[in-house]
Amino acid sequence: MTHNVLHRGYGITIDLSASDLGNVTRGEVSETASESELHKALKNHTPETASREGFNISVEDRAVHGRRRTDVTVAGVGGKKIGYEIQISPIASGSVDNRTRTAVGDGLTPLWLVTNENSLAIDRAPWARLNVQRWQDVGSGDALRVRGGVKALRMVRCDWSTQRECPRTGTRCGGWHARWESTQAH
Repeated sequence: MTHNVLHRGYGITIDLSASDLGNVTRGEVSETASESELHKALKNHTPETASREGFNISVEDRAVHGRRRTDVTVAGVGGKKIGYEIQISPIASGSVDNRTRTAVGDGLTPLWLVTNENSLAIDRAPWARLNVQRWQDVGSGDALRVRGGVKALRMVRCDWSTQRECPRTGTRCGGWHARWESTQAH
């Protein structure tokens, strides 16, 4: 019979046969683990890069309602904002869904930056998978390689062979329009 259970969220072993469950920690324990060195490096690299390109940035952007804290928010032309969620550790799919809905409700376009090809954020929300595994791979001034989640801009004829309505007229205009399509890097 198993007497020990690993609590993945806290990274501790719980001894079910011990009165203190094998953990003598007293008081309140933080629900969220501290940020990894890789998470910190990406959280520094993202605003540095955006700022260098002339964008306004905010780190640890907190919503007034208190239900959202975005790692990095980048404001672009016309006040449009991208909220970067740097997700290195495992996350539940429900959390991805809820946090994405909250960001959209707050007027942000969320973008989940992940490093694991099995991240639950992939294909649940806008995402980009970065090809970095160590904090030392970030911040050297070089561009970070994106391995997935990238979109390609394609020009498509606006006629009855397409499955979408014309973005201008609501019907088919016969002209050409740009459309984002998902791509995968190999």
